[in-house]
Amino acid sequence: MSTEREALAKVAEQYRSRGYRVALEPSRDAVPTFLRDYAADLIATSDTETVVVQVKRRTSVRGDERLEGLARALEA
Repeated sequence: MSTEREALAKVAEQYRSRGYRVALEPSRDAVPTFLRDYAADLIATSDTETVVVQVKRRTSVRGDERLEGLARALEA
């Protein structure tokens, strides 16, 4: 099983290969205001889309209130 860091590197490469600009572990100032309370592992940006990625192992996701809050912030 890969680590979260290895998984993040794979995801970053997938987005780069599709032409996205990728920021790994962007600083708080580099993310949109509504996301500043959350730590994104990666933000991938194209001319038409921005993708926010938080890599977690399956076992660490259940009941994670911060991830649920992030999902709500992205839906708004």
